[in-house]
Amino acid sequence: MAGAQPPNENEEEKIRRLIQDFVGERLRRKGISVPGYDQEELINENSSISEIALTLRRVGDEFEMAADTQFVANMCTRLSITPNTAYPMFQAISDKIFASGKNWGRVVAFLTFGSSLAVHCAEKPDMGVTFVDTIVSWIHQYVVSRLGEWIKEQGGLKGFMDFFKRDQAQNTTQNGFLMSALAGVGLGAFLMMTFK
Repeated sequence: MAGAQPPNENEEEKIRRLIQDFVGERLRRKGISVPGYDQEELINENSSISEIALTLRRVGDEFEMAADTQFVANMCTRLSITPNTAYPMFQAISDKIFASGKNWGRVVAFLTFGSSLAVHCAEKPDMGVTFVDTIVSWIHQYVVSRLGEWIKEQGGLKGFMDFFKRDQAQNTTQNGFLMSALAGVGLGAFLMMTFK
């Protein structure tokens, strides 16, 4: 994105911590202990981003449930990811998620994909838990360099919170989220392209 200005450093650090928390929670659910990700709460409950982290977890769960958890969980296995193919595959799938535009739903779909990739790689003997930090760095760099300006235009992390809080208040989170996440993409079509 030429000429795009990333969020300020404070916002970048918050984004990194949110990514680490989101990935860490998914790792803990699988019973995978990774140094730096194995704490129950990576984000202090008094932190300015604790409510955002909880919202991201909730919306990520809703996305996984709506997208057929088993299919999403098997996605990385079907891709036959190796240490040499992990980054090109990450980049290609990430770009496909945002190919026809950006919205908060697609950001959550991207983060869910990234966390699935981190869990998958942590479980692989040829990659292991040391690969998790690498994937978190890829996710963070993608958010900052490719999505940073858009996030800023949407009100930053507060905009994310407001968007999903509004949906929850209207009791339409899942349907509203899915429409937002998949508008113009079509999850089934996206995942089928991924597995070709």
